[in-house]
Amino acid sequence: MKDWRNPELTQYFLAGVRAAIPLADAQFESISRLVKEFVPDLQNFIDLGCGDGVIGRYVHELYPEARGIYLDYSAPMISELKKKVRYDSRIISEDYSKDHWLTLIEDERPFDLILSGYSIHHLQHEDKKILYNRIYELLREGGLFLNLEHVASPSSRLEKIHDNIFIDALTGFSNGVKSREIVKTEYENRQDKILNVLAPVEEQCNWLRKTGFKQVDCYFKLFELALFGGVK
Repeated sequence: MKDWRNPELTQYFLAGVRAAIPLADAQFESISRLVKEFVPDLQNFIDLGCGDGVIGRYVHELYPEARGIYLDYSAPMISELKKKVRYDSRIISEDYSKDHWLTLIEDERPFDLILSGYSIHHLQHEDKKILYNRIYELLREGGLFLNLEHVASPSSRLEKIHDNIFIDALTGFSNGVKSREIVKTEYENRQDKILNVLAPVEEQCNWLRKTGFKQVDCYFKLFELALFGGVK
């Protein structure tokens, strides 16, 4: 299972890991408050590495008149997205670590909001920096970038706490079907783990500042789960 174009890996993530993310409601509430504060008259947005579009669709519910662009290179994810998207939307099947997708949206820039959820951490660090620069260039002045992300723990002890929180959440999500030991074994050997290239949230916030973003902060954090970003 090399990447997210694998249907089995996609379903494993959507039906299991993503669905059990701890404090997901608080994460989305934070997104709502940030969008309403910085881009209250939202007209257009991009959801990068959108998966089934869960974050973009949430924003679209808040701003149903907005134009949404959903971008992902995984055909199974795009297939799930097409079943769920409702409002004015454009779906693009492209790899945002390459350049071609930029030519496809040239006529629709600048954007009020660019989002990404649990996706950018798959890039190498230098590619993350390049992407953050591209995002900055795509935003209008005053536009907002939000990245809901899996970040690195500063120590193995804190990583252990994060892992236990997630294992507890997955165990509860199974509604007694799986014991905690089974969930723990599955979590420690999960199929997507080898795809992670995690960076500390403080380091990534500094990359955003160097790019030119203002109002940069980690707006929400639960150990390795972080919402951070900035304003152009």
